[in-house]
Amino acid sequence: MCYKASPSKRPRPCGYTLVEQMIALAIAAVLVAMAVPSMAGLLSRSAVRVTEDALFSAAQLARGSAIAHNTHALLCPSTDGHQCSHPPHWQDGWIVALDRDHDGQPDAAALTRHVPDPQVRVVGSAGRDLVRFRPNGAAPGTNLSLVICPPADDAGHARVVVISNAGRIREAKADAAQQARCAN
Repeated sequence: MCYKASPSKRPRPCGYTLVEQMIALAIAAVLVAMAVPSMAGLLSRSAVRVTEDALFSAAQLARGSAIAHNTHALLCPSTDGHQCSHPPHWQDGWIVALDRDHDGQPDAAALTRHVPDPQVRVVGSAGRDLVRFRPNGAAPGTNLSLVICPPADDAGHARVVVISNAGRIREAKADAAQQARCAN
């Protein structure tokens, strides 16, 4: 045990009193309570970015595979990881696969599969169930906007992956109309 000399020359135990320990714990609890909401927001934004990067990479892989294999390649929503799902539910996951027979379904095993964080919702634009890249890298049809919606009421941090008819793939912050789709 630790003892220190006091002015009266009587040894006293050194350490912290119970009151001092309780005050220190109360301060720590207040600091933790202040940090938790910002940490939750950080985790939410991180989940959105991871999903955005995974979609962007999958689209690039599909386009590159179509060019490299000189055939059509698909990027489509998939609930089972083997077939494209209809109606499209992008939040359940997606696959990239070759489509040599042009039937809108993978010819063989998927080249890649991704299932996003269950808290993140992915909403595709109406009228476009999948993306079919041609051997020249183009993706004819309407432009596809895939909006990545954060959990809860944080639509201001929504992101979007856009695939154009020419096959250009880009990422951006979701605009007001796209953010509104997250709220629905």
